[in-house]
Amino acid sequence: MGLVITGILLMILFGIYIIVGKSPGEGLATPVWLGVALGLIMTGFGVYRLIAGPGTLDHPEGGTNNEPM
Repeated sequence: MGLVITGILLMILFGIYIIVGKSPGEGLATPVWLGVALGLIMTGFGVYRLIAGPGTLDHPEGGTNNEPM
C-alpha cells in the first residue's frame, strides 16, 4: 500500500509543479514528466503487489508467507 500512496503523491506533486511552474507561452515539454512517470510506475507496481501478494524476494531465504519459518 505504501508504493501506491507514494506513487500517487509523486504524480500529484510533479504534476502540480509542471502546471504551476510553467511560464506563459511555454509548452509542457519538460523533463519533470519523468517524476510523473516514476509515480505512475510505482503506483502500478504497488497495485500489482496488492493483487499478486508478496513475492519470493520478500524473504531472502526463499519461500512464501505460507511456509513456517
